[in-house]
Amino acid sequence: MVLKHKNTAVLFILTNLVLGVIAGCAHHDYKAEADRDVYGIIDGKWQDDFGVKANYTVNDTPALPNDVRVDRDLPNLGVLTLPQAVALATADNRDYQTQKETLYRQGLDLRLSRHEFENRFFGGLGVSYASDSNDAVMGYEANVGFNRLLANGTRLGARVAAAWVDVLTGNLKSGAVSILGVTMIKPLMRNSAKDVVMENLTQKERNTLYQIRTFNRYRKTFVVSVITEYYRTLLLLDKAQNAKEYRESLVTLHDLTQKLVATGRVPKHELERLHQEVLQAHDRYLQYYKQYEYTLDQFKLTLSVKASTPLTLDSQEFAALHASKLILPAFSEEEVTGAALARRLDLANISDQVIDAERKIKVAEDQLRAEFNLVAGADLVSSKKADRTALKSLDSRYSVGLDMNLPFDRMAEATAYRNAQLDLLERRRDYDQSTTEIALAIREAYRKLVEAQQRHIVQTEALDVAKKHLSNTTVLLRHNRVSTRRVIQALSDLYTAQNADSEALVNFAVAQLEFYRDTGILNIKPDGMWKL
Repeated sequence: MVLKHKNTAVLFILTNLVLGVIAGCAHHDYKAEADRDVYGIIDGKWQDDFGVKANYTVNDTPALPNDVRVDRDLPNLGVLTLPQAVALATADNRDYQTQKETLYRQGLDLRLSRHEFENRFFGGLGVSYASDSNDAVMGYEANVGFNRLLANGTRLGARVAAAWVDVLTGNLKSGAVSILGVTMIKPLMRNSAKDVVMENLTQKERNTLYQIRTFNRYRKTFVVSVITEYYRTLLLLDKAQNAKEYRESLVTLHDLTQKLVATGRVPKHELERLHQEVLQAHDRYLQYYKQYEYTLDQFKLTLSVKASTPLTLDSQEFAALHASKLILPAFSEEEVTGAALARRLDLANISDQVIDAERKIKVAEDQLRAEFNLVAGADLVSSKKADRTALKSLDSRYSVGLDMNLPFDRMAEATAYRNAQLDLLERRRDYDQSTTEIALAIREAYRKLVEAQQRHIVQTEALDVAKKHLSNTTVLLRHNRVSTRRVIQALSDLYTAQNADSEALVNFAVAQLEFYRDTGILNIKPDGMWKL
């Protein structure tokens, strides 16, 4: 009866201990721990020349003090300025969120690889019951310990275990056993070099650095794409407005011509032709405005707002662009190319991947060696019978040995070694090609910028000429010196010049942004906008 009570007490204690451990694990905040570790890793690898450290945390983590702040009711205000659009896209754009999550996942991957070289604790509890025709036994077992991998390839393990056997019926004896065990496996040849053992962790460390660079490169391209889309959409609104003003000018001319026809100073057929021009101008306005509305709806995808959200772009942004002084950068094409090759984050990644490939050859070469491991272990075993009159016994056990695997068959390793050599050749070609492609892209961006500036100058001058020509032609019409056809042509020339000037201005602004992006000198501010 005493044994039964003892069994019940032990079982009760072990059960509550198991439930307590489970409850403790359940209440552990694994997410907060992961967030702290991952962003500690990212912050530690983030360099100042990568870009401002803002707007890189995933959406289910607390925002940083300098992260972009967005009024969620902002779109309901109707008019969306360019800085507001960039901030809204930075906060909510779906692809931007994916990029942040990709960066976070890379940090998680590194966190797991680092854990391999930390103490990895384990523990467990077990309760069992066994019976046959003679005996019935209740068993309890608990163990705790840790494993660890050292930088030289040595694997250490330690374990403390305890077991209790209760004999419920039969001739067996109840008793307890405790074990303290230590094991060690130390490579002496293959997998013994620190660089080889640490290779997986080293690569994960570098992959995280690459992803930080990739994310910052993405931010530059993203902001340029948002600003470009805003300007392109606003350009359609400007063209629609130009078409509307052109139609209104034709209507004014129509009214004037109607009076001149009534006095017999202008033939009636000119009035009919003018009426046809008014109808065509109105149709052109409707087409441009429809294109603007469609493009604005597509822009909502970039902003990640609902399709039904009422939005209007701020025309003052276009006026400010007209008033701005867009100029060429004050450096030569050669200077820009050299600076860009040193600043481009994507090229830095490709360059470092050559170093990765060189390391991989050394690792693959190490795998061709013989495997020769020193294996050692020690156990301290203590046992005691349930009968208090029995003596407690203490037994120590030690072992040491060598485990060898000779390199008779290394076909798989030799194949991996040769592939690693070929990978290095490929990485070097990739770097050479990427360097050339980036240099060519920068040269093209520079030429495109120069051309855009020249076209902008030409179109601005053409617009001034068209305005003067219209003014002179209108005066001549009032004095019956020209036909309405000449005035219509002057109005059409002005309308065409206005569209060409606006388009040249947007192309120049976009070419400037793309040039700064491609050269790597574009910096993103915490509010999402850019600066040099």
